[in-house]
Parts: sequence; structure tokens; C-alpha cells
Amino acid sequence: YDLKEGTPSRQAFHRRLVFTNEELSWFAQHLRPDHQNDKPIDNDDDEDEDALLEDLLSPLHAKFPSNILPPALFSVGTADALLDDTLLMAQRWEEARVNSPKDDKSELVVMPGAAHGVGHFGPHEFTEQGSELNQRIGEFFERYLS
Repeated sequence: YDLKEGTPSRQAFHRRLVFTNEELSWFAQHLRPDHQNDKPIDNDDDEDEDALLEDLLSPLHAKFPSNILPPALFSVGTADALLDDTLLMAQRWEEARVNSPKDDKSELVVMPGAAHGVGHFGPHEFTEQGSELNQRIGEFFERYLS
């Protein structure tokens, strides 16, 4: 979500569960256009271009259109390097939906101790938490897509 500086949970994450902070930085570097790869991500030489790039590649910093975002289901484990990113993104998403119907809310599911990809891949793919999350995802889709 935050490709520029990384949130505190990402910066502090150096143990291998699924991704480390260093690997996430590598991914961020390779998402950028080739002409940008010669500059560090936090270079301020061209603030307008860097700001646009940050908005395009880091949804946490994007300018959300008002009143057109659908409800979303955000899920994260407390042992995920993207914990803070997910919490902030869920908050920003719902704030952008301020004029949405009150019964049409986004959801945030935080799984204690779970790593990135809980229910999908990694160490929590086939655990009780993974099954619980997959059930919640199914219910969410059933509610909004049927």
C-alpha cells in the first residue's frame, strides 16, 4: 500500500513468514517505471512526478473519488508486514464512502497471529483461521454480488 517509506509495521518486519521488509522494498522498486529506478524512492528532485507516481503505485496515498467506491473487505493478520497499511487503507476507504448507505459498510477482519495471505497461501492457508476468513469472504461476496 505504501511503496515510498513503508509503515511502521513494515519497517519493523524482518522475520521470514511470507515477505520481509527488504523483499517488499524490492517489489516496490520494480513496480516503478524504468526511468525512475535510478532514483531512490524518496528523492525530492521532481516532487510533482514523484507525487503522481506515489498516487498511482501506492493506493494508501491515492486521491479516492468520492461516493463511488463499493464496500470492500480488508483482511490482515497481526503477524503481517502490511498490518498498518491494511488498517490505514480500510480507514481511508470507508472515509471516502462517507455518503454511502449506512447498511452498506466495508469490513475489516484482523486475524490474531496470522501472517500475510491467511486463508490463501503461506503458513495459515489451511488453518482454522484460514477457513474462518474464507467463510467471511464467501459471505461478503454473497451479500454484495448476489
